[in-house]
Amino acid sequence: MNRYLLDTHTFIWWIEDSPKLSPATNNAMSNLDNECHFSLASTWEMTFKISFGKLKLATSFNFIFIYLLPNPQYYYKIFH
Repeated sequence: MNRYLLDTHTFIWWIEDSPKLSPATNNAMSNLDNECHFSLASTWEMTFKISFGKLKLATSFNFIFIYLLPNPQYYYKIFH
């Protein structure tokens, strides 16, 4: 098992299935044996940028944090 701390851009590219995320990084993050962590500071950064119109997400911010991440059918072991 590997552990990863995702920066804000990596997390955004991952949830949006962006081609900016390398296949190797995407595979590592999608591997159920790996543990990915996401900083609360990144949550603040995303909220700040969304509120000032600097960030637009294809997926609703609320959907990401209320439904997607806590759902065990997805590939996450994120947050602490």
